[in-house]
Amino acid sequence: MKVALKRATLQFSFLIPLFLFLFLLFTNNWKLTFLELAAIVVTLIVLKDPYWGLCLMFFLMPLEEATQIIPNWTAVKGLGYLVLGAYLLNLFIKKKSIYIIKPFHILFVFVLLRGMSSLWAFYKGAFQIYAMLNLLMQVAFIFLIAQLITTVDKLKFIVFSYLLGAAAASIWGLYNLFSHPTLFRLSLVISPEARRGMFAPIYASVLSLGLLFSLSMLLASKRKIMKFFYLIVVILLFAPLLSSGLRGGIASLGFSALITIIYLSLRERKPDIIIYLFILGVLGYLSYTLAPMPVKQRYEKETVFTGFKDRMECWKIGVVEILEAPILGVGLSNSGLLADSIRAIALSKYGINISARLATDWVPYEYYYPLGIRDIHNIYLEVCAEGGLITLAIFIWFIVSIAKMLFKSLRMVPMYSELWQMGLGLLASFVFVLFIGMSEPVLNRKIFWSIFGLIIAFYRIVTENKQNKYKEEQL
Repeated sequence: MKVALKRATLQFSFLIPLFLFLFLLFTNNWKLTFLELAAIVVTLIVLKDPYWGLCLMFFLMPLEEATQIIPNWTAVKGLGYLVLGAYLLNLFIKKKSIYIIKPFHILFVFVLLRGMSSLWAFYKGAFQIYAMLNLLMQVAFIFLIAQLITTVDKLKFIVFSYLLGAAAASIWGLYNLFSHPTLFRLSLVISPEARRGMFAPIYASVLSLGLLFSLSMLLASKRKIMKFFYLIVVILLFAPLLSSGLRGGIASLGFSALITIIYLSLRERKPDIIIYLFILGVLGYLSYTLAPMPVKQRYEKETVFTGFKDRMECWKIGVVEILEAPILGVGLSNSGLLADSIRAIALSKYGINISARLATDWVPYEYYYPLGIRDIHNIYLEVCAEGGLITLAIFIWFIVSIAKMLFKSLRMVPMYSELWQMGLGLLASFVFVLFIGMSEPVLNRKIFWSIFGLIIAFYRIVTENKQNKYKEEQL
């Protein structure tokens, strides 16, 4: 990979002095010149091999996802358009074949049904264009991952890129914690009063996925030096994760880690599970002890019960929306926008009292949601409410097909191989995103869809390796 990157850079190096002269001539600003020159170099490398653009996307994604809710334009999204264009260009020039598999067909039906619900909602007066484009972007992300990650080394480097981004997000969050003593919920973005972390749920999610990959490597690695390295990464990511105060994320993390450890112990048939559970317990206790008092209060029985009650009130909105439009749904991205009117319908028509406060005084929800209303905080209710029962069935079908591919792949690779370790991390991450989707709005996040794309790429690598090995044996 290093040789390929060096070769691509050298091929275009003769253009650097020319671009440098032109930018200095027109900007007369060396900082702007450097940024523009860097953008040109990245563009040329991506055009040569789109895979490197995908690596950069995975590095930037933890930082960017944790600082914006629904950004209109981001570096990752811009890179995505560049990578997609470069892939299509390479496909046309080199006449490569497209990798097509069953989940792509299911996704096509899913997008089609979501589009139909959007047309229905648009006819009723809702604005759906941006939401549909966002959905197409997420599906294209899955497609790109499956097309560009074709070897074990490429999969490893993608995961390594993400871990670097997650580590940077962790260090940034810890800096916020120490530099702002009044902060009582950790995130990359803090409120103007420096007392609360904004977008903490997304921050916790990006750290959790990095933590799960590192933990899987820790569990599966045989070399002591590598176990020590992954243990350091686990500690680095776990401490700020707890201080984010995301109770649903902590529960999802624990459930995912437990499933992974049980799976490992069943394959191993050794009592190592006790050791790893003890390590997790010690880490959890130390992180909780060092956390600020306001963070500790979020994990007390009374506040946990209050938080769960608030989630139930949000879920009621989804249930009423399903009752109102069970076939076509209320329209793509409308579950939150219609929440205020649904509250009145719920009480008058169904006798359901929704008492949750739908907006808060510290996050400008009105900027992201025109009516100043939060969503229903459950991706399964959201899919069903916005697209109808058939769309939910297709979505679950897609998830089940991905799960089958993952477990089939894990059975086909040797234990403790590099590929098997990657698969173990994907198993933990897969369980995490499905579980956290029950309480957090992650359906429109690139980080949610990327896990499905990585699993498809993992399945492709495993099956192609097996086919190549069979051909070699035949020869």
